[in-house]
Amino acid sequence: MPPKGSRKKKNDPAPTAIVEASAAPAFVVPDSSASHPANIKYLDNLARAWTTITNHPIFQNVTTMDPYQIDEVGGEEKSGFQAVYDDASFKTPMGKTKQYACGGNLAWIKMGFSTSPGVPYNENSVRKLKDYYFKKAEAPQRFPTLIIVAVSNQQAKDGVMSERGALEAVSPPEMVHAFILRLEELVSGNASDDVLSGWLRIMLSTMFMFELLPTLDSRSARSDSLRENAVADYHGFAWTVLQKVYHLGLFKQRKEKDLGSLSAQRIAQIYNQDTG
Repeated sequence: MPPKGSRKKKNDPAPTAIVEASAAPAFVVPDSSASHPANIKYLDNLARAWTTITNHPIFQNVTTMDPYQIDEVGGEEKSGFQAVYDDASFKTPMGKTKQYACGGNLAWIKMGFSTSPGVPYNENSVRKLKDYYFKKAEAPQRFPTLIIVAVSNQQAKDGVMSERGALEAVSPPEMVHAFILRLEELVSGNASDDVLSGWLRIMLSTMFMFELLPTLDSRSARSDSLRENAVADYHGFAWTVLQKVYHLGLFKQRKEKDLGSLSAQRIAQIYNQDTG
């Protein structure tokens, strides 16, 4: 790892650009010398999708929009569910615990950023995430995952609001990509303003965790660990076939107490309704 203040290597990610409050959000495609060749077309498609989204009146200047507060006036559709980012609140825990959790705006992150640009994306995996988490036209209750953002030593002292649209998330980007692709489908399909406003709501009430990760190595290691954690979670939480059989049997018993005898097809319908 190069010493602090050393010249940046050619294959290092480009430095974070300062995004002024009036700047339009941009999808940053990594330099072709750093990115895997298979990613170029994929990221270009995502960039076009992001441009389509941000050209829509509802999402114009989305990068500069404030996240929804818990006590926001204007009804349920504009109400958040967590304390939002605040510079003063940010600096204290960053100095003591090296981390800070808050509500934020999904568009604050640098779209297209990856800690490992040389690794090809699995487009099929992104498609599966899109079809599972974002299959409906109506927006989900909240963004499915926590966005973990790397913080430099300078950012920990100054705050990050001057870099909205350029924050570097180390959490796996595939969920964000799936979100962009689905939202672009809705925008291009002329979804109603009411529907699109629901998607804006989840962008403006995204769960953020800022972590002090001042070096490229620390950011890459944290990103790797998050992926390994997801694998461990799957193996720890996933039910065996036997467990699923028990679960569905108990579910059937519970429903039949209220509804009477139910066919397997009807049980499947009720189960799918309950689980969304």
